Amino acid sequence: MPEYRQKPIEIEARHYRPDIDPDQAADILSWCGADVEIDDDGQYIGIIAEGTQIVTGDYVVKSPAGITLVRTGIFEQLYEPITRETLVSRLTKRIGKFA
Repeated sequence: MPEYRQKPIEIEARHYRPDIDPDQAADILSWCGADVEIDDDGQYIGIIAEGTQIVTGDYVVKSPAGITLVRTGIFEQLYEPITRETLVSRLTKRIGKFA
């Protein structure tokens, strides 16, 4: 049976953390185009496509497939931050292919 691996893609993501302040919450919800509701405690609730609610702790991910929510543990298994070292390493590997 053939095996496959996921193509590496770069995404944008924001972490909707439990300790987030209202301004940060509003920025994230605006960034992903969520509909915003405010609950009885004054907390922002974000609703994305098909009525999916953004839950505290979720990562909101923009990818070529659109906006999705990813739970923290899964996000950390699938993604890593892009750092200067990551970019240098990728470029070095690509340059090495042509040398």
